[in-house]
Amino acid sequence: GLPTVSFCAGQTGTPGNNFNGNCTVPPDGIGINGLARYTKTVNQFGGESRTRVLGTAKVYFNADGRNVTEVPCAGINCRFQISQVLPGSAAVGGGPFGLTVMNPAFQTPTGLYTGAVEFNGTILTVGNAVTVAGAGVPFTGQAATSIGMPATTGWLTISVTSVIGATPSIFMRAGTDARDGNGNGVVALVSGAMSARSISLGNANPGWTTLEIPEPSTIFSASAGLFALFGCHEWVRRRNHESESV
Repeated sequence: GLPTVSFCAGQTGTPGNNFNGNCTVPPDGIGINGLARYTKTVNQFGGESRTRVLGTAKVYFNADGRNVTEVPCAGINCRFQISQVLPGSAAVGGGPFGLTVMNPAFQTPTGLYTGAVEFNGTILTVGNAVTVAGAGVPFTGQAATSIGMPATTGWLTISVTSVIGATPSIFMRAGTDARDGNGNGVVALVSGAMSARSISLGNANPGWTTLEIPEPSTIFSASAGLFALFGCHEWVRRRNHESESV
């Protein structure tokens, strides 16, 4: 493809090689002010390659709006909200340009807890649920809309500026083609997505897939086949020797 390809969230049509500023205002109506840029490297290739997603996750929110000077904190002096997250069955990253996936917010009846938080914001412990007049404090959690893009062995930069706070959410990552002359080795493809979240707003999401060629299972199968072939050869050789003896 082109040496440089730029893609804006909400863009229609095929992405081009010129960024004309259309990403300065979210054009999609869902709040993603994001730009993805593919930059060509040696032996670049890629395409659509979505991976499966399993399991669930918990997301913690700073309910009291504490800043970095107020952590660590613990017990009744530290409260945070918890939201359950159920991802889709397939990742949006690695899909076609503009693939859009919506993850709804899941309400938790008791969404406010006491606990302990480390300096870097890591939740160390989750204690008692906070109640009001004996009832839990519900929390609707965070809904998200994500826009994906294909995978590549080249260089991928994703920048989203609508994140809460003044610092944009940016990540840069390069794929690689580390195969030898026989085609064996490792291929790493990078992809990602741009998201609009109902609480934390914009977000840039990285993703990558590493492939071993040939796959370990293929090597094992080939080795088993060779051993089986060797065993057959030994059996035939013994049979021939027995015939000659008779």
